[in-house]
Amino acid sequence: MIRINLLPFRSARKKENVRRQISIFVLGGFLVAVSLFGYHLLLGSRVATQDQKVADAKADLAQLEKKLNEIKEMKKMLETIRRKTAVIENLELSRQAAVRLLDAMAHLTVADRMYLTELKISGNMVEMGGIAADNQTIAGFMTRLEESGLFKKVALRSTSANPQKDGNVLQKFSISGDRKPLERTGKPNQAPEKAEKK
Repeated sequence: MIRINLLPFRSARKKENVRRQISIFVLGGFLVAVSLFGYHLLLGSRVATQDQKVADAKADLAQLEKKLNEIKEMKKMLETIRRKTAVIENLELSRQAAVRLLDAMAHLTVADRMYLTELKISGNMVEMGGIAADNQTIAGFMTRLEESGLFKKVALRSTSANPQKDGNVLQKFSISGDRKPLERTGKPNQAPEKAEKK
């Protein structure tokens, strides 16, 4: 009978299997390391990209904040200009109102029948005092004031007889009127050009 010793063959085969497994393990570990390194590079690139985007966004935000501050300053300047313009317009309206009121009084008085001795303006309230030939002249003057469009309301405050040295008796009167505000746009209220003679 022939006997064959298979131990060396089995031993060599085992060694070959061990070498193969070690090679596979080393190769697998190398591939894992390469994959991890590549993934690390990819993540690093993405992080760098995001960092750049954040830096760009911060720069844009800084520019926008600067522009926003400039806009706020411009709004403050515009508001200051608006307030100054409103003050100038109010002063101009007040000046025009006083001039037009004096001009209106010159046209609204009844010629040769009365004259004004007092004219006070306080805001929209106007107080007038004067001397008239009679009560009918005073009533006509009040009617003219009401129809002029300058006043919302006209009221007779007082009237009294005022005897003269020549024997004539004149009427002393006091009238108050609530003046309409002068409008900013359009034509302001105007007194009649010529008052009709009583």
